[in-house]
Amino acid sequence: MAELSLSASDRGSRESTSVGRNPRDKNPRVRHERRLTPPSEPGPEPGPNPGNCQTSEAQRLGDPELQADLSKAAKNGDLEKIDELLKRGVTPDACRNGVPALVLAAHGGHLKVLLRLVDKKANLEIAMEDGRTALMIAAQYDRYDCASALLNREANKNATCTTTGHSSGRTALHLATEWGQIKCVQLLVTKGADLEAKQSDGQTALIVAAKEGHKDCVEVLLDGRAELEAKQSDGQTAFIVAAKEGHKDCVEVLLSRGADRNAKDNEGSTALLWVVYGGDTEKVEALMSLGCDPNMGGPSGCTPLMSAAMGGQVWIMDILLKGKGIKLDAVDKKGWTALMAAAGFGQEKAVKKLVGAGANLDLQVTGDLYYGKNAADIAEEGGFTEIVTLLRTAAAGPGEGGGFYTPVAWGGGYKNKNRNKKRKKSKRKSNRKKRNSSKRRKSRGRKSKRKKTKKRKSRKRKSRKRLKTRKRLKTRKGDNFIN
Repeated sequence: MAELSLSASDRGSRESTSVGRNPRDKNPRVRHERRLTPPSEPGPEPGPNPGNCQTSEAQRLGDPELQADLSKAAKNGDLEKIDELLKRGVTPDACRNGVPALVLAAHGGHLKVLLRLVDKKANLEIAMEDGRTALMIAAQYDRYDCASALLNREANKNATCTTTGHSSGRTALHLATEWGQIKCVQLLVTKGADLEAKQSDGQTALIVAAKEGHKDCVEVLLDGRAELEAKQSDGQTAFIVAAKEGHKDCVEVLLSRGADRNAKDNEGSTALLWVVYGGDTEKVEALMSLGCDPNMGGPSGCTPLMSAAMGGQVWIMDILLKGKGIKLDAVDKKGWTALMAAAGFGQEKAVKKLVGAGANLDLQVTGDLYYGKNAADIAEEGGFTEIVTLLRTAAAGPGEGGGFYTPVAWGGGYKNKNRNKKRKKSKRKSNRKKRNSSKRRKSRGRKSKRKKTKKRKSRKRKSRKRLKTRKRLKTRKGDNFIN
């Protein structure tokens, strides 16, 4: 209670002495004296303290609302709002939902906003959650001005994505080629981007362009001296990838630059063998017209003709058999031919096609469990009786009742006697049906005529009876009248 009766001079002296004290001082007397200072008198201004959150708004860099406003302004290209927020001290590396403001400006193509953020020392290598930087986004969405500005400010042109999966390791050049952004591809190539950088699956920018079918990008990359025979993780080159996808323009460009048309992957399969697996006639015709070797075998020595015969792809066999230098009796590592493969898998149409083309019926297996057996024996073990009879009659020769199965009798093509019989039977059936239908029509017509005649006769009979009855009645009435 003695403290409350202090005079004004005493209070001023106490206040003057308590100015330099530490505010965290635990002395209760100091806290009580601070309470007694009149509110009208302003307290002393604190000295400069960089750790004090009340010194400036520029220290509030982590404010999510201000960062969201900056990111929204960058997305919309609002330069005035950007300047206002930057003056208030908001960081140029602000993010919204994991996307930096610099990336949003690059995505929208807002060059002035991007340059303003870069001038305010924004981090050029700041990335999204999937690892894509502003330069990658600009290259992917064809923002040429933003990409050139970032490259002029020495942005990393070989930065890679950090995500897991097949997309990890992609550079700005990968993204530009994948999306077919030819201007950005030219820019990156002229600026010295790494043409041999590989994704996690081993694809270079050239392989990506060939896979997507971007012919212009393939030409630009080859002009920049990209490796023509570069292989991805499974050993496939740009030529194999383009052939599998059916991009004929890219295939022709690659061959004109000297690509190996018979290149093999890690399994030993060529582009033609991959296309035959798919069963696309257009792709097979394109590769055959470009001079791919139809006798180049796969990992087990299986040629494209063997693969088509095993699968019963007769339409593919027609294209292959028309090619130059095709070997009908080519043997794989186990000693099997295309005819043996077709007979073993029960492909009757493929067997007919090969026999008609002149395949050797007497060849025997030189390895495997079927050692010493020919195509007919293999078909017999598989239980394909129709193929067995076909091969046995074809091997019998023209003098023993099998002449219609020989290639000479077929005239280069196959004419199946059973097929002709079936056709004749079907014709006979159709003729019978026609005859029966005509007979039915006639019989129906006759029946209808008969019914009509019967009705007419019945009507006549009824009319005659009516006339007779009328006459009888008249005569009776007349007799009665006379009487």
